[in-house]
Amino acid sequence: MSEVKLYLLDSHTCISATVHGSVGDALVAALSAEPETVDELEAALSRFQKCTRIPASSLSRYERCEIDETPYDAGILLIDLAARMVSCESTYSLPGSRGTVDYHDGTQCTRFPIKYQLSDDWMFLRSIEEYQALCQERVQERAACARLDARAVLYVSHYCNSS
Repeated sequence: MSEVKLYLLDSHTCISATVHGSVGDALVAALSAEPETVDELEAALSRFQKCTRIPASSLSRYERCEIDETPYDAGILLIDLAARMVSCESTYSLPGSRGTVDYHDGTQCTRFPIKYQLSDDWMFLRSIEEYQALCQERVQERAACARLDARAVLYVSHYCNSS
């Protein structure tokens, strides 16, 4: 069936779900929007799939906590926004920092490829065990760095110029 266990984490939230592997690939592509929260990632997914929510056969949302690393069907995909890490153990696909995903119109794959490229600070791992060894350090490093959220500057200047 090609489903994977999916974990989406930000600094406060964890979503666990069972999704088709193509949904996982589209979520990785949606990271190109530089989301900081799970809600922002879910909104960015609409560029790659016609949906208002993550299409999942099961979905749970709770506070950030430890994950169950037991894979499901085709494997497991973990996206940690706070650590800027993607870990994937899957027989369906092995997403990377650049690639293409086919747009899904809500009923089927359209075979219309959309390219994506993520910034260099994303780390891709092929092991959940490796993720767990590095995660806390990466979260602390990112939390210690003062980051400029350029999105606010871009959106404000856009609205000021459109008047």
